[in-house]
Amino acid sequence: MSADTFELSRRTLLAAAGVMVAAVSTGRSEATAAVPASRASGSRLGPPVHGLHLQFGADAATEMVVSWCALQSVGRPRVVLGRVDGTFERTTDAVETSYVDAKSGRAAFAYHATFGGLRAGRMYMYAAMHDGAEPEFGTFRTIAPGRTAFTFTSFGDQGTPSLGKRYVPPAGVTLANPP
Repeated sequence: MSADTFELSRRTLLAAAGVMVAAVSTGRSEATAAVPASRASGSRLGPPVHGLHLQFGADAATEMVVSWCALQSVGRPRVVLGRVDGTFERTTDAVETSYVDAKSGRAAFAYHATFGGLRAGRMYMYAAMHDGAEPEFGTFRTIAPGRTAFTFTSFGDQGTPSLGKRYVPPAGVTLANPP
């Protein structure tokens, strides 16, 4: 990997690897929240990596998508993937998509880096980054092969505005003050 692909200080890398080793040693197998790297005052030129989240691909044993958002287009969005021992395997460019928020009228940008060919049941470490921002680190575990229990988080409708809407209870249900 060339130096211009992945710029991290040794201290930042070692701190991130320590967090990942701690996650493995405590037996946490679910995808963990990204741990922000420390930022030196004034060192950030662009928006930070924001809203970092993961989703399984079509095959949860071998595919993962790392995503984040920004309020402006960013340069060179990418994710570096490695093992929890700190050995980095590859870098994948993130694809930019954009939309205009209906309520605010502002443009929003989302970035998605898709990793395929992962090993089933393995813990990975990743760093999401773009030009002008410190990398954000996290871990995930692919699903083990076969039928096995796993933990995941699901969320939705976060962008659906409810301002001005009134809840109407079902027929036969009376509420003193419906929300």
